[in-house]
Parts: sequence; structure tokens; C-alpha cells
Amino acid sequence: MQLALADLQANFVENYLSYVDNYAQTLVKYEERDGKWNAEIVDSVERERIFDARNYYPLHRIDFDNPLLLASYAFQLTLNRIQFANYAMKRRYNGIDDENDGMEAEYQNYSTALSNYLAALRDLMGTDKDNLIVQLCAYKDMQSNFDSKMFPLYLATFTHPFIHQKAEQFYNKQIAQTDIASPLPVTPMADLIRSLCAKYPGKILMIDFWGMSCGPCRGAIQASKELRAEIAKRDDVKLVFIAGERTTEGSDAYKKYVAEWLANEETVCVTNADFTRLQELFQFNSIPHYETITPDCRRVRDDLRINGYDNFDYELERLKEKLK
Repeated sequence: MQLALADLQANFVENYLSYVDNYAQTLVKYEERDGKWNAEIVDSVERERIFDARNYYPLHRIDFDNPLLLASYAFQLTLNRIQFANYAMKRRYNGIDDENDGMEAEYQNYSTALSNYLAALRDLMGTDKDNLIVQLCAYKDMQSNFDSKMFPLYLATFTHPFIHQKAEQFYNKQIAQTDIASPLPVTPMADLIRSLCAKYPGKILMIDFWGMSCGPCRGAIQASKELRAEIAKRDDVKLVFIAGERTTEGSDAYKKYVAEWLANEETVCVTNADFTRLQELFQFNSIPHYETITPDCRRVRDDLRINGYDNFDYELERLKEKLK
């Protein structure tokens, strides 16, 4: 009965936040003007409700310290939806973003961003402490944005002994790494990646794993339209978008979305079963997820990979310097 209740709660949280993500997408309209893509808020009053903590009160009834939540088949999606919730991501940069919605890359700003993010997660879940799920979100965030200088701040958050131990192990592994990239194994899914490398010789590949059911995935794709048009002009990098669908042809909704937002870009549609195999290959459970492949078709280690579009130019140049 306790397992069933935890499963129900995990599914409720995932569906509630997925609804919010999808609703948020309907409130933003993207239009091309003078060769640039501009985001226009369709209903500013409704959009503000997404960032009002009072509208997440149903989540306050969930026991986010219950370890049985992890037993739910929906848990990885649940954690993903919490980690990238609109409410938390917007609050993250309060007071430190510039007029272009960017942030100066300095330690104090990153420290403030982490503090804001943790506070937003607590508000979202209706708690005054860093519960199990807050700590897991912080752990995933630490892995995605690993920085040895920031590690002590993350570690102070991990009061759960197991998470604390895993964080220290992750840190030691990252520090001990000397190889920038590692070869891919001999598997059918690795062969798919090798075929993409062969298609774009001499280029670094950034692979964007996404899906039609993922609001944050579509949001990142739509918001980066203009940036990707500039990236397409480069001769040193290629963006590849891989999604899982019921068939390799993709649903009508998938085809329509690709035609609107990913036209003339490298899109690969695989079956859901093969997408799961790609998750096993690259060891990720949630989307959006990004991988970087070197021109000689090796997987770039986590702390050097290009992690999305927010800091694309900086992360690409940093990697190129390491590859010299």
C-alpha cells in the first residue's frame, strides 16, 4: 500500500509539472522579424501565475522525504520535471541576470544562483529544509554543471549520507580524470553515433536528446532558434537532434514540430526502445540531455561537454582549447 501511494504521488507530481510546462509553452509565441526570432508573451497575467508559488500548493501534500518515491517507474521523469520546473529556473537568476537575460560568469553569481535555486525548490515543495528531492535535484545540477570551486557549496547541501557519499565519489572521479574523451563501445547505438561522425567529418557534434512530451526540451529548442542559425554557419561544430518515437518515421505531431522548429537541421528519429538503449549508452535518465562527440568520434567527459545553448560559445571554445 505504501509503495502504491508513493507511486501515485510521483505520478501526480510529474503530471502536474508537465501540465504547467506544456501550458507555459502555449503562452509564448515565437515570431520571425527582421531575420530574428522574437518571443512574445501571449497572456502576461496567465504567465505570471506560473511563477506564483501559491499555484503549486497541491505539491505541498507530497512527502518529498519519502525514499519510496524512488521506486516509482515515473521517478526519473518526476525528478526531471522538478529539477527544471519553470518556477525554479526563473527564480534561479533573480537579481543577477543582465538585460539580455544572461549572467556574468563569476563565482559570486554562481553562488547566488545556487542559493536562489535551492530556495525556489523549497518553495515549490512547501518545505523549509533541503529534503531528499531538493538534494537529489542539487546533485543532478552539480553533475551537469560541475565546477570544482562550486563543489563545497553543493556538498554542504547534501546532508543525506548516501547523497553526500556519492557526491564525494563523483568529485574524486572528476578530479582524477586525465582523458578529455573516451572511445565509444561496439554496440548498434554507438554505431549510429559513428555514422553521424562520418557524415560530418572534422566536426564536433553536440547531440540534443529530446522528446515531444518534454516541455523543457521544446522550450530550449524554440528559445535557441536564432542562436542555432548562427551555429549552422560554423565549420567546426554540428548540432544533432535525436528523439524517440513509436516508429522511426515519427508521429504527425513530431513531423509538424520538426518542420516548424528544426527544418534544415540534423534530426534523427529512433524507436522508443532504441532511445532507451541510447540512454543506457550515455547513462542519462532524463531529457533534455546533451552529449558532445569529438571529431574522431569519442565521447567528451561530463565536465567538458557542451551542456545546452545558454553558454554554447564559451563551452565550445573551452573544449577546443583542451583538444589542441
